[in-house]
Amino acid sequence: MKTLATTLTMMLIIAATGLSAQNTNADKIFTALTLNGQDVVELRLMKPAGAVVTFVVTDESGAVVYSKRIKKEDNLLISHQVGTLDDGVYTYCVKSADETLRSTDVVKAAGKPLIYKPVENIAEASE
Repeated sequence: MKTLATTLTMMLIIAATGLSAQNTNADKIFTALTLNGQDVVELRLMKPAGAVVTFVVTDESGAVVYSKRIKKEDNLLISHQVGTLDDGVYTYCVKSADETLRSTDVVKAAGKPLIYKPVENIAEASE
């Protein structure tokens, strides 16, 4: 009987831990950016139902080339077609209120697949 009580207690502790972990992620916003070929950038966004998020794409000069405000959806896939944009570097940004949640630079070049802009590391910068 003591073993059964111990086992049940352990199961309750594990279940409570799992529930508390789920609740801590309930108010978080998750994003993933995927490059598909030469002309599609996809953003997967998962957010709490009440959160308002803005997805903004800017060119190298900082001009906004695409913007979408997301209020209602809580799990969304946005496919951004870049085929009509000029070659260059575009910044994909996801914002919530005044906070930038994700900022990624993407390079578009004619006839080549889209790539993430390489990040210059400190060792290369100091040479």
